Amino acid sequence: NHKNTKGKLLMFTVLVIDDEYLEREAMINLVDWKESNCTLLDTAQDGVEGLSKILSLKPDIVITDISMPKMDGLSMIEKAIKEGCDFHHSLWLRRV
Repeated sequence: NHKNTKGKLLMFTVLVIDDEYLEREAMINLVDWKESNCTLLDTAQDGVEGLSKILSLKPDIVITDISMPKMDGLSMIEKAIKEGCDFHHSLWLRRV
């Protein structure tokens, strides 16, 4: 659990990255963010935009598609780590 120095439960911040509009909207709307102890920070529609938002917003959790135009999700996460981003969790999604 994410707690501050006074023991209060803090919300995890989440960034959702997917090039498919309907997939992105489904993730946004099907998750009960508050019940999941999360706050949705923003979304991005490709790896380049996603990397920029990871570096500027510094989310705790990144939910990303792997196969995207401009930059795939794995390269995006790798570049974010090389840039010093220290998010707690990432979830990679792949359509089958």
